[in-house]
Amino acid sequence: IYTNSMTNSGTALAAADVATGADLQGYTFASDSFLTRAGDADFDFGLLDFSISFWIKVADNANDNYVFTNGYHSGGYTGGGQISITLKNDEAWAFTVSDDNFSTNDQLLTVSGVGGGDEWQLINCWREGTTIHIGINGQIHKSMQLSNAVATLTNTNGSRAMWIGNSVGAAAQMSGAAMSLLRVTKNGTLSADKIRRMYNAERGLFQAGAKCLL
Repeated sequence: IYTNSMTNSGTALAAADVATGADLQGYTFASDSFLTRAGDADFDFGLLDFSISFWIKVADNANDNYVFTNGYHSGGYTGGGQISITLKNDEAWAFTVSDDNFSTNDQLLTVSGVGGGDEWQLINCWREGTTIHIGINGQIHKSMQLSNAVATLTNTNGSRAMWIGNSVGAAAQMSGAAMSLLRVTKNGTLSADKIRRMYNAERGLFQAGAKCLL
């Protein structure tokens, strides 16, 4: 996803070095900042495996922070498939998928206290067959077998969209958080080895004075 392929709503995202003198930058979300991209075939996951990975630093977690949502809401959820990744106010990560507008859903919820803390951390959320996983800093933190959201995650609403930093209902914006290196992958999955390698390859970029080689 390129930043110029998404629409910035509210206060413009503020770019800043992820650490003093580092080449890599992150984007800080104000209380009214979020990004959207209209739904298209690239982000119609259907029954395919998919993954969402990002680095995030959250300073303010007084309320639930919706980091990623994919689906549609207007007076209620419609269109079928809905996906959300949320940092709860008790600093637990929640990865939720539904194939029926949240009439039922499967939610993978970590223990409290593993998010936030105003420190950069790598989060990986992915579906592999009928299993969903959450990885934190290069390790699988929790996994669960799907029992409700086993049908397609395709959303058929013509106004469906992907949102970064807000819920699809625009009712739960992310605040006091910075993100970097967001990746969304369709028809591809992760593994314990892949997220370990990703974390080890990228964590040095978040150190003071770190240089990026592209």
